[in-house]
Amino acid sequence: MPTQKSLPAADLAIMWQIDEMHLECPFAGSRILRDLLRQEGIEIGRQHAATLMKKKAIEATYPPPPPPPRTPRLHCEERLIPVPRSSDSLGVSNASKW
Repeated sequence: MPTQKSLPAADLAIMWQIDEMHLECPFAGSRILRDLLRQEGIEIGRQHAATLMKKKAIEATYPPPPPPPRTPRLHCEERLIPVPRSSDSLGVSNASKW
C-alpha cells in the first residue's frame, strides 16, 4: 500500500492561509491567491498555489456562462424552402422556342 508523503510545515501554514482566504474570496483562483499571499509577505508561485489548492480540494467559484441566444421560431410557411422548377420537370419541350 503506498504511503502518503508528509507536507513541510511551511506548506501546511500556506494551505491554512489559502483556506482562510478562500472563505473570504471564494471567487479567487490560484493567481489572485498568489497575489494575496505575496501582499502578506509569502513568496509563492502560481503553480505551487494551484497544487496546494488541489490538495485542500479548493476550487474558485465562477458564475455560470450565459445561455446561448435563442433563435426565433419560424412559422410553417417560413420553414419551407422554395424549389426552383425547370422547364423539363413541367413537361415542356423546346422551351427556348417560346
